[in-house]
Amino acid sequence: MRVTIEYELSEDELLEASLHGSGSRIPRWVLGIGSGAVLLQAALLGDLTGIPILAGILTAMTAGPWLQKSMTRSTIRTNRKELCGPTSLSVTERGLRLSGPTFTGETRWAGFVRWQESPTTLLIHPRRNLFYVVPKRAFQPEQLEEFRALLREQIGPPGKVRGR
Repeated sequence: MRVTIEYELSEDELLEASLHGSGSRIPRWVLGIGSGAVLLQAALLGDLTGIPILAGILTAMTAGPWLQKSMTRSTIRTNRKELCGPTSLSVTERGLRLSGPTFTGETRWAGFVRWQESPTTLLIHPRRNLFYVVPKRAFQPEQLEEFRALLREQIGPPGKVRGR
């Protein structure tokens, strides 16, 4: 498959990809346990009762994901020009060549460790927590299927880290 596609990411696509692909999304139960432990320690040292502890746990479980999304959106807006500008992706036999507003480079297939798929984007990782975001809408339907097959062949199944 040899193809070159041109696209610009929307802020929403980049936000979705960032939350989906970074692996840094903190599960609600972790936020709850962490905040519960802090509040329990405060209760043991002070005179807090069980109700504030429970309220703190529920607040952390509810507010944590919202806060993470809000902070990610703020970062995207600050760096919008660099992150969402015109991008060109060329698929070659050797790998992928990307060119954007602040970067140009080629990564050989052996340099990718995994790929993921979100509802609207493909995330292709040259390192575990670094990824290229490619919107699915940039491909024709048959091109998208062919590209997925190429990613499976060259990198492996989606989500699985190569060599593990």
